[in-house]
Amino acid sequence: MRIQCDSCAKSVASVICCADEAALCADCDSRIHSANKLVSKHQRVPFLPDPDSPPRCDICQVCLLFLSVMNLACTLLSLSPSLL
Repeated sequence: MRIQCDSCAKSVASVICCADEAALCADCDSRIHSANKLVSKHQRVPFLPDPDSPPRCDICQVCLLFLSVMNLACTLLSLSPSLL
């Protein structure tokens, strides 16, 4: 899923600024958060490194979500670790 930048509405967002509650592309993030010392301290959380990459399993972070039999195995093992 691609999320557009809240500032320019042209590029794909790469970070979320917690203080501004805004999704920003790299250019807007740099421009906005270099404006002064106060905004440069805002915490930003990156999106996935590649917006085109499929989501990974929440448990092992390796299996492709919904695309792998291993995801079922990860889920089962998380529910019953004694299966190991």
